[in-house]
Amino acid sequence: MSVDSRKPSDASPRSKAKRRRDFLKTVPLLAAPAFSTPALSQGCRPLRFVPRANLSVLDLVWTITVIVYNHAYLIYDTLYGYGGTGTMRPLMCAGQEVSDDELRWIFTLRDGLQFHDGEPVLARDTAQSVRRWGSRDSFGQRMI
Repeated sequence: MSVDSRKPSDASPRSKAKRRRDFLKTVPLLAAPAFSTPALSQGCRPLRFVPRANLSVLDLVWTITVIVYNHAYLIYDTLYGYGGTGTMRPLMCAGQEVSDDELRWIFTLRDGLQFHDGEPVLARDTAQSVRRWGSRDSFGQRMI
């Protein structure tokens, strides 16, 4: 005569499904190190960007095509950007002051900002870039 050593609760279809779910939950945890190790071992390499179209214009002010937009965000810095959680965070800004009527904004630039040639980024450079963009962009025209 054989004796079933399983507990009665283990024999139910519900508990089998639960054990299967528990097992399936652990598979990604066990597999994660195998997939993450090659990425970590590559070290730092330059990002290579291959666009799906030719980049015929380099100036984002004169066109709104996706390729130029992507190029601009790979090259230029902005006052603010989106963080990992999708919230705005300062990039070039150290802070800002807003008037009571919210029509006047004063931005303070971070220390140490430089152009590619090592020249410092000044407030007048940033203001001119915003004015230039605002003269062509419909949102910028309402804003400025």
